[in-house]
Amino acid sequence: MVGQVVVSVGAAYYLAVKKSRFSNILFLVYTFFMLLPLQITLIPNVLLYNAVERYIGIKLFNTHLAVILPGIFNTLGVFFLKQFFESIPQSYYEIANIDGASNFDILLHVVLPYSKNAIAALCLLIFIENWNLIEQPLIFLNDMSKMPVSIYLNTLYESSRDIFYAACVLFMFPVIYVFTKIREKLKTMVLKN
Repeated sequence: MVGQVVVSVGAAYYLAVKKSRFSNILFLVYTFFMLLPLQITLIPNVLLYNAVERYIGIKLFNTHLAVILPGIFNTLGVFFLKQFFESIPQSYYEIANIDGASNFDILLHVVLPYSKNAIAALCLLIFIENWNLIEQPLIFLNDMSKMPVSIYLNTLYESSRDIFYAACVLFMFPVIYVFTKIREKLKTMVLKN
């Protein structure tokens, strides 16, 4: 989640604020990849992991990195934050430029404080998306001890259904907990402003 937020903030800042002649084309490519189903990107990831293992010697299959790395470069966060960064008044950026702030200073002291709510909402979406992963772990992981809970629930369904239903209720609690914590943080941020 942290990796995806960092990559999304940097890419969205470049696409929304530091526009170049290629930023619109790059954003269209991002949008295109966002529209692709996840199953289409699984085959290139398998080929990439095989090439990394063959040529560099780093084994990614059956490790947690095999599931984490594709999630870091997910396009949802870039799309979401770019739209929000473009809604920030242009005068904020102009004032920071007049004061002599660098791009990193503008990002750190202007954009990030203004977009705390959007980043919190993105964190919630990323957490829910990664909590419910099914396809990537089934393809990239072989060891059952490394599988996420969403996959393990399926084995419970086949063996004992009463435990399965109780586990499904428990499976929802982390998402509800994260949602309530982010909601409380957003309320306190709104009350401070």
